Amino acid sequence: MEIKLDNVTTDCLNKISIKFKEGLINGVLGCTGSGKTALANIISTYQKPLDGNIEIDGIIIDSDNPMINYEILRFDIGYVRQDLEQGFFLETVFEQLFFILSQYNYKNNEKRMIDSLKMVDLSEDYLKRKIETLSSLELFKVSLACVLCLNPKILIIDDPTTFLDYKGRKTIVKLLRMFKNRYHKTIIVLSSNSDFILDICDYIYVLGNKKIVYEGEKYEVFSKNLDKYGIEKPNIIAFEDMVMKDKKIKIGYRDNINDLIKDIYFYKN
Repeated sequence: MEIKLDNVTTDCLNKISIKFKEGLINGVLGCTGSGKTALANIISTYQKPLDGNIEIDGIIIDSDNPMINYEILRFDIGYVRQDLEQGFFLETVFEQLFFILSQYNYKNNEKRMIDSLKMVDLSEDYLKRKIETLSSLELFKVSLACVLCLNPKILIIDDPTTFLDYKGRKTIVKLLRMFKNRYHKTIIVLSSNSDFILDICDYIYVLGNKKIVYEGEKYEVFSKNLDKYGIEKPNIIAFEDMVMKDKKIKIGYRDNINDLIKDIYFYKN
Protein backbone atom coordinates (compact mmCIF):
# COMPACT_ATOMS: atom_id res chain seq x y z
CA MET A 1 0.00 0.00 0.00
CA GLU A 2 1.59 3.25 -1.17
CA ILE A 3 1.34 6.71 0.37
CA LYS A 4 2.51 9.67 -1.71
CA LEU A 5 2.23 13.41 -1.04
CA ASP A 6 2.44 15.96 -3.82
CA ASN A 7 3.02 19.63 -2.86
CA VAL A 8 0.89 19.29 0.26
CA THR A 9 0.42 22.51 2.19
CA THR A 10 -1.19 23.11 5.60
CA ASP A 11 -0.76 25.78 8.28
CA CYS A 12 2.33 23.85 9.47
CA LEU A 13 3.68 22.42 6.19
CA ASN A 14 4.77 24.05 2.94
CA LYS A 15 4.65 22.12 -0.36
CA ILE A 16 5.63 18.73 1.08
CA SER A 17 6.32 16.02 -1.50
CA ILE A 18 7.11 12.52 -0.23
CA LYS A 19 6.78 8.99 -1.54
CA PHE A 20 7.11 6.65 1.44
CA LYS A 21 9.01 3.40 0.89
CA GLU A 22 6.76 0.33 0.98
CA GLY A 23 7.82 -2.51 3.29
CA LEU A 24 10.40 -0.36 5.12
CA ILE A 25 10.57 1.68 8.29
CA ASN A 26 10.41 5.31 7.14
CA GLY A 27 11.64 7.96 9.56
CA VAL A 28 10.51 11.58 9.66
CA LEU A 29 12.96 13.55 11.79
CA GLY A 30 12.33 17.09 12.94
CA CYS A 31 12.69 19.29 16.01
CA THR A 32 9.74 20.19 18.22
CA GLY A 33 7.32 22.38 16.27
CA SER A 34 8.61 21.34 12.85
CA GLY A 35 5.23 19.94 11.74
CA LYS A 36 5.63 16.22 12.42
CA THR A 37 2.21 15.78 14.02
CA ALA A 38 0.57 17.81 11.23
CA LEU A 39 2.21 15.46 8.73
CA ALA A 40 1.04 12.40 10.71
CA ASN A 41 -2.52 13.75 10.71
CA ILE A 42 -2.35 14.33 6.95
CA ILE A 43 -1.08 10.88 6.00
CA SER A 44 -3.55 9.22 8.36
CA THR A 45 -6.35 11.25 6.64
CA TYR A 46 -7.49 12.93 9.88
CA GLN A 47 -6.55 16.32 8.47
CA LYS A 48 -7.11 17.62 4.94
CA PRO A 49 -4.47 19.65 3.11
CA LEU A 50 -5.10 23.29 2.23
CA ASP A 51 -3.41 22.64 -1.10
CA GLY A 52 -1.80 19.77 -2.98
CA ASN A 53 -2.97 16.17 -2.84
CA ILE A 54 -2.30 12.83 -1.20
CA GLU A 55 -2.42 9.48 -2.98
CA ILE A 56 -3.16 6.45 -0.82
CA ASP A 57 -3.32 3.08 -2.53
CA GLY A 58 -4.17 4.76 -5.83
CA ILE A 59 -6.88 7.00 -4.36
CA ILE A 60 -6.29 10.73 -4.77
CA ILE A 61 -7.22 12.83 -1.74
CA ASP A 62 -7.39 16.61 -2.08
CA SER A 63 -9.15 19.44 -0.32
CA ASP A 64 -11.96 19.60 -2.91
CA ASN A 65 -13.02 15.94 -3.09
CA PRO A 66 -16.09 15.23 -0.88
CA MET A 67 -16.67 11.70 -2.22
CA ILE A 68 -13.89 9.85 -0.40
CA ASN A 69 -14.78 7.08 2.06
CA TYR A 70 -12.31 7.86 4.84
CA GLU A 71 -13.44 4.95 7.01
CA ILE A 72 -12.29 2.46 4.37
CA LEU A 73 -8.95 4.22 3.98
CA ARG A 74 -8.36 4.41 7.74
CA PHE A 75 -9.07 0.69 8.10
CA ASP A 76 -5.72 0.03 6.39
CA ILE A 77 -3.82 2.76 8.26
CA GLY A 78 -3.03 2.25 11.94
CA TYR A 79 -2.22 5.54 13.69
CA VAL A 80 -0.65 5.65 17.16
CA ARG A 81 -0.79 9.27 18.33
CA GLN A 82 1.85 11.08 20.36
CA ASP A 83 -0.55 11.81 23.21
CA LEU A 84 -1.44 8.21 23.98
CA GLU A 85 -4.05 8.94 26.63
CA GLN A 86 -6.18 10.87 24.14
CA GLY A 87 -6.82 7.64 22.27
CA PHE A 88 -8.52 5.99 25.26
CA PHE A 89 -12.04 6.84 26.33
CA LEU A 90 -13.10 3.62 28.07
CA GLU A 91 -12.05 2.19 31.43
CA THR A 92 -10.39 -1.14 30.60
CA VAL A 93 -8.22 -2.59 27.86
CA PHE A 94 -10.97 -5.10 27.03
CA GLU A 95 -13.58 -2.37 26.59
CA GLN A 96 -11.28 -0.33 24.36
CA LEU A 97 -10.37 -3.23 22.08
CA PHE A 98 -13.93 -4.52 21.98
CA PHE A 99 -15.26 -1.10 20.98
CA ILE A 100 -12.81 -0.86 18.07
CA LEU A 101 -13.63 -4.33 16.77
CA SER A 102 -17.37 -3.80 17.24
CA GLN A 103 -17.27 -1.16 14.51
CA TYR A 104 -16.55 -3.94 12.01
CA ASN A 105 -18.14 -7.32 11.33
CA TYR A 106 -15.45 -9.46 12.86
CA LYS A 107 -16.10 -12.88 14.33
CA ASN A 108 -14.44 -14.24 17.47
CA ASN A 109 -13.45 -10.79 18.71
CA GLU A 110 -11.90 -12.04 21.96
CA LYS A 111 -9.37 -14.20 20.12
CA ARG A 112 -8.48 -11.23 17.93
CA MET A 113 -7.96 -9.08 21.03
CA ILE A 114 -5.74 -11.69 22.68
CA ASP A 115 -3.70 -12.18 19.49
CA SER A 116 -3.19 -8.41 19.18
CA LEU A 117 -1.90 -8.20 22.75
CA LYS A 118 0.45 -11.12 22.17
CA MET A 119 1.87 -9.37 19.10
CA VAL A 120 3.05 -6.56 21.38
CA ASP A 121 4.31 -8.99 24.03
CA LEU A 122 1.40 -8.59 26.48
CA SER A 123 -0.57 -11.46 27.98
CA GLU A 124 -4.34 -11.82 27.80
CA ASP A 125 -4.44 -10.81 31.48
CA TYR A 126 -4.13 -7.24 30.24
CA LEU A 127 -7.72 -7.38 29.02
CA LYS A 128 -8.76 -6.92 32.67
CA ARG A 129 -6.41 -3.99 33.29
CA LYS A 130 -7.69 -0.46 33.74
CA ILE A 131 -6.12 2.06 31.37
CA GLU A 132 -5.19 4.36 34.26
CA THR A 133 -2.97 1.65 35.81
CA LEU A 134 -0.74 1.20 32.76
CA SER A 135 2.85 2.43 32.61
CA SER A 136 3.98 4.58 29.68
CA LEU A 137 5.43 1.55 27.86
CA GLU A 138 2.33 -0.55 28.56
CA LEU A 139 0.14 2.30 27.34
CA PHE A 140 2.12 2.46 24.10
CA LYS A 141 1.86 -1.32 23.63
CA VAL A 142 -1.89 -1.31 24.22
CA SER A 143 -2.25 1.62 21.78
CA LEU A 144 -0.34 -0.44 19.24
CA ALA A 145 -2.53 -3.49 19.93
CA CYS A 146 -5.61 -1.32 19.31
CA VAL A 147 -4.50 -0.58 15.77
CA LEU A 148 -3.05 -4.05 15.11
CA CYS A 149 -6.37 -5.75 15.89
CA LEU A 150 -7.62 -4.42 12.53
CA ASN A 151 -4.50 -5.71 10.73
CA PRO A 152 -3.59 -2.46 8.95
CA LYS A 153 -1.13 -2.39 6.05
CA ILE A 154 0.56 0.78 7.28
CA LEU A 155 1.56 1.84 10.79
CA ILE A 156 2.06 5.52 11.63
CA ILE A 157 3.79 6.15 14.96
CA ASP A 158 4.01 9.76 16.15
CA ASP A 159 6.95 10.55 18.46
CA PRO A 160 6.81 7.32 20.51
CA THR A 161 9.89 8.05 22.63
CA THR A 162 8.57 11.22 24.32
CA PHE A 163 7.68 9.55 27.64
CA LEU A 164 9.89 6.45 27.47
CA ASP A 165 13.30 5.64 28.90
CA TYR A 166 16.15 3.92 27.02
CA LYS A 167 14.84 0.43 27.78
CA GLY A 168 11.36 1.40 26.54
CA ARG A 169 12.78 2.81 23.31
CA LYS A 170 14.72 -0.40 22.65
CA THR A 171 11.52 -2.38 23.19
CA ILE A 172 9.76 -0.28 20.55
CA VAL A 173 12.64 -0.81 18.12
CA LYS A 174 12.39 -4.57 18.56
CA LEU A 175 8.60 -4.59 18.09
CA LEU A 176 8.53 -2.40 15.00
CA ARG A 177 11.34 -4.32 13.32
CA MET A 178 9.38 -7.50 13.91
CA PHE A 179 6.26 -5.98 12.31
CA LYS A 180 8.31 -5.00 9.27
CA ASN A 181 10.17 -8.30 8.87
CA ARG A 182 7.56 -10.84 9.94
CA TYR A 183 4.32 -9.12 8.93
CA HIS A 184 5.65 -6.96 6.07
CA LYS A 185 4.16 -3.73 7.37
CA THR A 186 5.09 -0.36 5.95
CA ILE A 187 5.94 1.79 8.96
CA ILE A 188 6.24 5.57 9.29
CA VAL A 189 7.88 6.82 12.50
CA LEU A 190 7.95 10.54 13.30
CA SER A 191 10.32 11.71 16.03
CA SER A 192 12.61 14.47 17.28
CA ASN A 193 14.98 11.85 18.76
CA SER A 194 17.83 11.34 16.26
CA ASP A 195 19.30 8.39 18.23
CA PHE A 196 15.97 6.56 17.97
CA ILE A 197 15.55 7.38 14.27
CA LEU A 198 19.07 6.10 13.52
CA ASP A 199 18.41 2.91 15.47
CA ILE A 200 15.12 1.98 13.87
CA CYS A 201 14.74 3.49 10.39
CA ASP A 202 15.75 2.33 6.93
CA TYR A 203 15.13 5.63 5.14
CA ILE A 204 14.85 9.16 6.57
CA TYR A 205 13.10 12.41 5.70
CA VAL A 206 14.14 15.57 7.58
CA LEU A 207 11.58 18.29 8.29
CA GLY A 208 12.79 21.86 8.64
CA ASN A 209 11.24 25.24 7.93
CA LYS A 210 7.90 23.52 7.19
CA LYS A 211 9.34 21.46 4.33
CA ILE A 212 11.44 18.40 3.57
CA VAL A 213 15.04 19.62 3.57
CA TYR A 214 16.82 16.25 3.22
CA GLU A 215 15.95 12.65 2.46
CA GLY A 216 17.92 9.49 1.89
CA GLU A 217 19.57 6.49 3.50
CA LYS A 218 20.19 7.21 7.16
CA TYR A 219 23.99 7.54 7.08
CA GLU A 220 23.75 9.85 4.09
CA VAL A 221 21.23 12.05 5.92
CA PHE A 222 23.25 12.20 9.14
CA SER A 223 26.31 13.35 7.19
CA LYS A 224 24.43 16.60 6.45
CA ASN A 225 24.47 19.76 8.54
CA LEU A 226 21.33 19.27 10.62
CA ASP A 227 22.24 21.77 13.35
CA LYS A 228 20.62 24.65 11.47
CA TYR A 229 17.28 22.83 11.74
CA GLY A 230 17.65 22.24 15.48
CA ILE A 231 18.59 18.56 15.10
CA GLU A 232 21.56 17.03 16.87
CA LYS A 233 23.52 14.16 15.39
CA PRO A 234 22.95 10.77 17.05
CA ASN A 235 25.43 10.25 19.87
CA ILE A 236 27.04 7.25 18.21
CA ILE A 237 27.66 9.11 14.95
CA ALA A 238 28.96 12.19 16.78
CA PHE A 239 31.45 9.93 18.58
CA GLU A 240 32.56 8.26 15.35
CA ASP A 241 33.04 11.67 13.70
CA MET A 242 35.09 12.84 16.69
CA VAL A 243 37.36 9.77 16.47
CA MET A 244 37.90 10.47 12.78
CA LYS A 245 38.66 14.16 13.41
CA ASP A 246 40.93 13.75 16.44
CA LYS A 247 42.55 10.34 15.86
CA LYS A 248 42.23 10.02 12.06
CA ILE A 249 40.64 6.60 12.57
CA LYS A 250 37.68 5.75 10.36
CA ILE A 251 35.62 3.32 12.38
CA GLY A 252 32.64 3.32 10.06
CA TYR A 253 29.10 4.10 11.10
CA ARG A 254 27.24 1.69 13.37
CA ASP A 255 23.66 1.68 14.66
CA ASN A 256 24.40 -0.32 17.77
CA ILE A 257 26.70 0.63 20.65
CA ASN A 258 27.79 -3.01 21.09
CA ASP A 259 29.01 -3.13 17.47
CA LEU A 260 30.89 0.11 18.05
CA ILE A 261 32.60 -1.30 21.15
CA LYS A 262 33.75 -4.33 19.11
CA ASP A 263 35.21 -2.01 16.47
CA ILE A 264 37.06 0.05 19.09
CA TYR A 265 38.48 -3.15 20.61
CA PHE A 266 39.60 -4.27 17.13
CA TYR A 267 41.46 -1.01 16.46
CA LYS A 268 42.96 -1.00 19.95
CA ASN A 269 44.44 -4.44 19.40
